[in-house]
Amino acid sequence: SVQCTLESNTKMICPSPELSEDQKKKLVQVKTNSTSRKRRSSECSGCFEIVIKMDGFEFPSTLSYTVDPSLLDLTGDNSVHIFSPSKSRTITLMGSNLLWESNNINISIGYEKCAVMEITESSISCTPPLQQPRTDQQYPNVLVQIGNYKKTVGYLKYEIETMSNTVTIVIASIAGVLLLVLILVAVICLRKARCPGRKADEFEKQIQDWEMEIRNVSREEFADLQTSIKEVTNSLVERGFPYRDYQYYSFKMLFPAADMETHPVIILKILLPDLVEVSTYTKTHEALFRRCESMTEKLLMNLFSLCLYPYLKKHGSSLYMMLKAIQIRMEKGPIDQLTGHAKYTLSDDQLLNKHSATGSELDLEPKPLVSLEKVLTHF
Repeated sequence: SVQCTLESNTKMICPSPELSEDQKKKLVQVKTNSTSRKRRSSECSGCFEIVIKMDGFEFPSTLSYTVDPSLLDLTGDNSVHIFSPSKSRTITLMGSNLLWESNNINISIGYEKCAVMEITESSISCTPPLQQPRTDQQYPNVLVQIGNYKKTVGYLKYEIETMSNTVTIVIASIAGVLLLVLILVAVICLRKARCPGRKADEFEKQIQDWEMEIRNVSREEFADLQTSIKEVTNSLVERGFPYRDYQYYSFKMLFPAADMETHPVIILKILLPDLVEVSTYTKTHEALFRRCESMTEKLLMNLFSLCLYPYLKKHGSSLYMMLKAIQIRMEKGPIDQLTGHAKYTLSDDQLLNKHSATGSELDLEPKPLVSLEKVLTHF
C-alpha cells in the first residue's frame, strides 16, 4: 500500500503502487501476447485492480500498467559519443518501450536541455546545443528521464571543427596576397613620405634665401628713402606757398575765360528766381542744382566756390606739403622714359619692376611725372 497526499478538498495525489514480481512477469507476458496477435478493443492489457481507502470507505478502481522503458548506451569508447554539429544536428537514443508522450520525456546534456524531436517505440531523437554545455566532468553526460525512470546513457564529446585542406590553402593564399599588398602600400607610402620631406627642406631653404634677399633689398630701399621732411619744409619756407590773391582767385573761379564783370552777384540775383520759377512750373524742382546745365547754376556754383577760399587757404598748405613730399619721393628713383613707369609710385600699374632696361641705353635721370606747380598755379 502507498500513502496519498491531500492537496485540497478536490485533489489528492497518490503514487502508483509497485507491482510484485509475479505481476511484473504477467505484465511482460501480456505485452508480448499483445504484440504477437490482435486483441479486442474491450480487453485492457496490463490492467490491475486497486482499492482506494479513505475514512473507512473503499473505492475500487482499475489501473493500467505498462512495461518500463529501457535504453541502450551511446555508441563509442566508454559510451562517449562524438557529436559534430556540422554533420548532424540530432542524436538518436535506441531502446525499447519508448513510445511515451513528449511531456513525460526529459533529456539533458550537462546543464542544458536536448530538445526532443521524434519519438518511436525503439528510438528517441533530440537536438543538442551547438556549443558544448557546461559540466563538472570531462564531457557532459546524457541523462534521460521518462516518467520516474532515469538513466545516464553515456557522454557527448563535441568534435572540434577543423577546416579542410582546400579551405586552408585558399585562406593562406589570400592572407599572403593581402600581406604582399600591405607591404607594397607601406613601401609606397614611405617613399611618398620621404619625398615631400626633401621637397619641404628644399622649399624651406629657398624661402630662407628669398627672405635674405628681401632683407638686403629692404635695407637698400630704406636707405634710399631716408628723406627728411626738412627738405620739403625748407623749400616751402624759402619759396612760400604759391597762393594767388583773393581778387585773382575770384576772377578765375567766376569767369575763367572772360574779363571781370562789374556786378556778377546782381546778375545771379536776377537769374536765380527765374530758374526756380521755371523748374517749379515744369515740375523739375527735384532735379534743381543737381546738374550744372544752365548758366545760372554755373554762376551759383562759382559763388559757392568763392566762399571756400578761406578754407582752401587754411588747409591747402598741408595738402600742398603732402603733394610735394610725394613728388620728391617719386623723383628719387628711376623713371622709364618710354613707358613712364617709376620705381617709386602710388599705382601698381605704373610700377617699375626692374632697375635695368633691355635694349638701348636710356636716360634714367629723375624727371617729374606731373608738374604739380602748374596745376596749383591755376588757382
